[in-house]
Amino acid sequence: MCAIVIAVSGGVEAGILGWVSTFLQRQFTLSSTSDWLTAHLGLTDPKPLLGGIGIAFFAAPMVVGRLFYGSFAKRFGYISILMASCVVSAISLLGLWLATTATVSIVWLALLGLALSGVWPTLLVYAGTIIRSNPQTLFSMLAMAGLAGVSLCSWGIGQIAEYSGNVHLGLCGLVVPLLAAMGALAALGRKAY
Repeated sequence: MCAIVIAVSGGVEAGILGWVSTFLQRQFTLSSTSDWLTAHLGLTDPKPLLGGIGIAFFAAPMVVGRLFYGSFAKRFGYISILMASCVVSAISLLGLWLATTATVSIVWLALLGLALSGVWPTLLVYAGTIIRSNPQTLFSMLAMAGLAGVSLCSWGIGQIAEYSGNVHLGLCGLVVPLLAAMGALAALGRKAY
């Protein structure tokens, strides 16, 4: 169950980082923004800047979240915090699906980054407390599961984008693995009680 959650969190994180720039560059027309950026920054093509802004606004809240998740997890319980993170991440992906402008998409990406930031490290700490085995072996196995999720989610986004012609659909499809993570967390929660 821990391997499923860590695969999903790593996969969603890598999928967003790998594809959000392409999504923002293709999804939105930047007519007024393009004119402003061209006039003030001398950019001939502002779309790469928009992609970079999207990545930055996803990653910056992740840094902040990782600083604080440990104390929240101890106070409210590991499973509760992990489940809340997955739920808010799924809501953020649905918000991203409904976003009609680049600015609104970036706000949803920032919330997604904050919500997702604590899943990987919190799960590693939780697994270390409940699974009595060699810590190095445990963390290596979970890291391998995370890498598998990174590969599968990034590949899945690409496949959905290829067949549908829509990167947006591929990114928002990441809600499906998050549902798998919630199921695994529910099973872990039942086993803990």
